[in-house]
Amino acid sequence: MKKILLPLITVCCLSPVAAFAGHPLITDSAQTVEPIKHEAETAIEYAKKSGEKEMLVQETMTVGVCKNVDTFIAAPFKTKTGDEGSVSGLSDISLGFKWNAKTVDATAFTVKPFLVLPAGGVGEGGVGGGLIGIVTQDISKHFAIDGNLLVKYQSTREDVYRGIDASVAGRYEVAKELKTVGEVALSTASNRNPTAIVGVGLVYGAMEYLDVDLGARVGLTPESEEFRLLAGVTCKF
Repeated sequence: MKKILLPLITVCCLSPVAAFAGHPLITDSAQTVEPIKHEAETAIEYAKKSGEKEMLVQETMTVGVCKNVDTFIAAPFKTKTGDEGSVSGLSDISLGFKWNAKTVDATAFTVKPFLVLPAGGVGEGGVGGGLIGIVTQDISKHFAIDGNLLVKYQSTREDVYRGIDASVAGRYEVAKELKTVGEVALSTASNRNPTAIVGVGLVYGAMEYLDVDLGARVGLTPESEEFRLLAGVTCKF
């Protein structure tokens, strides 16, 4: 198993992680929130693509339901600025759950179904959803990698598209409170050109119940956004 995973680590872990994947990564980890525990995350992101600028503030609440299962809801507020002016508002709301189905030795397998609901004028404008398959491999006490495969469906105001996304992330614990993270991700859709990004970041455990993160993503294809800057705070209680 490790012989297969080590080449992926070399590619994506030019900046590694630890603890568990989350903001500032796209890639998720197999770990779930413990029963009756809560995590409240505030994420702030700034992106630029083809002359259009986007500012996003997203609130995500995750609650541990039972052993190996948690549920989440995410509500983003976006401001988009382009040649035609600026528009702001609540974007599509996402909700779903994550189930850590099986762990074999140091490898965990998790599924994460989700639903996307239109809630404002800045989102896709239609119902969507999908299923994410997650594999997490603990290479050592301080080093792990995560792989995600997402099958998605999304309706918009004008069209419907389906696609498959894939990503892999590395996580390395530099010190007890500090983790470095890195990922590569590819997104495809039936009516859109593929996009790809590479991202790096830091996660600092300021306190036992508080994480602070910083990150950046860069587009690898002409259709991808040029860059995205990310910052976030996660409270655990």
